Order: sequence, then C-alpha cells, then structure tokens
Amino acid sequence: MEDGYLYFMIRKESMNGNDIISFLEQLLTEIEGFLYIFWDNIMIHRSRKVKEFLGNHNDRLITRRIPPYSPDLNPDELVWNALKYQKLSNFCPKGYDELYEGVELTMNMLNSDPESMRKIIRETSLPLPSTVGN
Repeated sequence: MEDGYLYFMIRKESMNGNDIISFLEQLLTEIEGFLYIFWDNIMIHRSRKVKEFLGNHNDRLITRRIPPYSPDLNPDELVWNALKYQKLSNFCPKGYDELYEGVELTMNMLNSDPESMRKIIRETSLPLPSTVGN
C-alpha cells in the first residue's frame, strides 16, 4: 500500500520466488522513491533469487520481516479479513473464474478508498516509519 493504495497479484497457482520478483519489479516501475516491504517469513520471501534481487535493489527497497502468524502486525491480514468477512461474506462462486473476478473486483473496490487502506495500516501494531500510513 502506498499513500493508501493497494497493490496486489492474484494467481491460480502457488506463488514462487519468480512471482515475488515480478511483483517487486512492477512496484519499482509504478512507484517512485523508497518502498518499505513488510512481509512474513515464508520460504519464497527467503529464496536465493529473491535475496539477490533485494540486494540489487537495496537503494529503493527496504525490507522488514514480521514474525509468522502475526495478524496484529500484518496489514494483509486486515485486508483479507475485510475481503472474507465483510465484502465477500455471502459470495459463493461457481468456479475459479468467478472467484477470480469477484476477488479482483473487490480488491479494486478496496483500492478505490485510500483512506480505508491507510486506516488498515494504522490499525496494525506494526512499527512504521513516520512517512508510512499517514
């Protein structure tokens, strides 16, 4: 989230290191300045390829790890909570394509409300730099 905007990638398959790198490359292209990346400790975030990429872009990417299973620190958990229990609580897709479209539409609706996204960031216990989440 940058200035309250939500950036996301939806994939049918499990994410891998190459997907993470592609997403980070897209963010570097679309957002100017420093990017603060807060992520949990899953294996794809620690892969050799991802570590190399981060090392090659440490002039703009600042990473901070949060402990696994720490929903109080992870804004993503609050986004997923809004998706699953508020926006899509009664959504019953007939298949993957309908699920994909519903999630994408809802994520874009969340993205159209930057103040709600900033609120989600502020609601976490994440120790943020003074410029993030204001």
